[in-house]
Amino acid sequence: MNEHRREPRTEEQTDVSIRIRTAPDAEALEGKVFPSRSEDISMSGMKLNVDTPIPIGAILDLEVMLRNSPIKYEMIANVVWADTFDENDIEQKSGSEVGVILSIQSNSQLALWNAAVSDL
Repeated sequence: MNEHRREPRTEEQTDVSIRIRTAPDAEALEGKVFPSRSEDISMSGMKLNVDTPIPIGAILDLEVMLRNSPIKYEMIANVVWADTFDENDIEQKSGSEVGVILSIQSNSQLALWNAAVSDL
């Protein structure tokens, strides 16, 4: 796969709380809150492991705590890709992985987030 990233990603695993604002073709998910776990993080996005599949195009509210910062980062994200695992997956994962882009314009904690992610 040819990847085009704006910033480098850091393999950072941390708990992330997700609240689904909008979910095209999955309105029953709207307003639901789910725990997830990050696999990698950059200044502008992250990959998340989730137990409930979340569709591409969903808008999420995220709460993220990084190991090198006491701040709870609150941001809005857009799901840009999603993969669902099945019982035959070679790594024995369950649930889904989603890739999100952070809505930087709405992130009032932008400078603090960028500094913390740079130090990971």
